[in-house]
Amino acid sequence: MAFTDLLWCNQHESGTPLVVSGEGASNLRGKNATTGNPAAHGKTMPAGCTLYEENTTPLTSYTTDHFGFEVGLMDRLKNFYSFPDPIVVVKWGIEGSSMNNWNGQASTDLIALYATTGYPNANLFTHGGSPAGVGGGFATYEADILTMIGIHRRVRGHGLAWIVSLFKSMDLVEYPNTVPVQTAQRNLVGYCQGTKLLDTTDNTRYPMDSTSHFLGEAQLNIGYDLADLLIANRIISV
Repeated sequence: MAFTDLLWCNQHESGTPLVVSGEGASNLRGKNATTGNPAAHGKTMPAGCTLYEENTTPLTSYTTDHFGFEVGLMDRLKNFYSFPDPIVVVKWGIEGSSMNNWNGQASTDLIALYATTGYPNANLFTHGGSPAGVGGGFATYEADILTMIGIHRRVRGHGLAWIVSLFKSMDLVEYPNTVPVQTAQRNLVGYCQGTKLLDTTDNTRYPMDSTSHFLGEAQLNIGYDLADLLIANRIISV
């Protein structure tokens, strides 16, 4: 078993809700007017699914002005794999957020939400714009993510699966430190136990607009790939 293999992580228990959390910046949440309405992609929330987005209000239908990984994840698990248990997705996206946010109040707020939603079986971290930008904290980014993982694993238990969505940008003038941020993310998953990289470098599969925000097609594919990754690494059994 590889050191970073997710078999080390806490696996979902059959017959209980699967809880998947996600946090980060605008591409975690889904940018308004960039992703579009899930219904325009032929997607409605499957029965047995619930979404929490930055508060304790349970949603049983998708938001209509934006979406993130939740649509592809729920669709893939329920409609392709016929996953039998309830699915709960917890999202907390803060546009422009820094690692000071995520190693501080933002993580505190998200963790508090788990008292309502249940603790996650796996987590997706979609972030990188702040450290990749002019004057960003790219030099400490790898260490900062490690600190954040520790904060969350102290609450969930050491076996929380942590998936890092690879940062990318369409504007290297606005995000001059894109490559160092990507290097930090790749380095991290090379040695941090229970972590995996979701590689979004393929612009055909993960298209962006000119402001480096994922289009709806990309968000769907991120959700599909996250579902496949969790199954392949036995966090989920189908």
